[in-house]
Amino acid sequence: MHLKSFALLALLSAAALGQATLIWDESIHGDLTDDRFAPNNFALANGSNTIIGSTGFSDRDYFHFSLAPGQSLTHIYLRAYQSIDDVSFLGVQAGTTFTEDPLNANVGNLLGWTFFGGPELGQDLLPLMGSNFGSMGFTGPLTGSDYTFWLQQTGDPTTYELEFVAVPEPATLAVVGLGALLLRRRRKS
Repeated sequence: MHLKSFALLALLSAAALGQATLIWDESIHGDLTDDRFAPNNFALANGSNTIIGSTGFSDRDYFHFSLAPGQSLTHIYLRAYQSIDDVSFLGVQAGTTFTEDPLNANVGNLLGWTFFGGPELGQDLLPLMGSNFGSMGFTGPLTGSDYTFWLQQTGDPTTYELEFVAVPEPATLAVVGLGALLLRRRRKS
């Protein structure tokens, strides 16, 4: 009986994590803000969350994610990248704004950062961000509540697609599983 309940929980969790959400597409929703003090705000759903944008020359994209209690950001996949310049920049700070001036940024004040482009297509950028030289650094996943990202291509126009994957933390899944098991026992009684 217990095995069936946990199998059902695993199936439901996998189904929920398999859902994909388009949270922003600049061709539909307009340009992401270039104001680091007022980034676009998004709540991440469990599963895949996609941002499709474009940048180049002096255009910057700033966006902020709120993670729900018990949720973590586990991956940032580069799903598409079109440019003749294979060096774009992605940085992250904890908080609801980006404090670093892009014209005089100190990477020591960044939680993490990475350069990315065509060679990183399909790769998870999160571990690269956490281990880059000079930043505070981190090992994934990111937990907590608020993270703000700065994306920029200073060269030629570039389009990109990033997939942010959020999942419930293991402790949250265990509580949900226990609740499902207790509910099933209660109904059976």
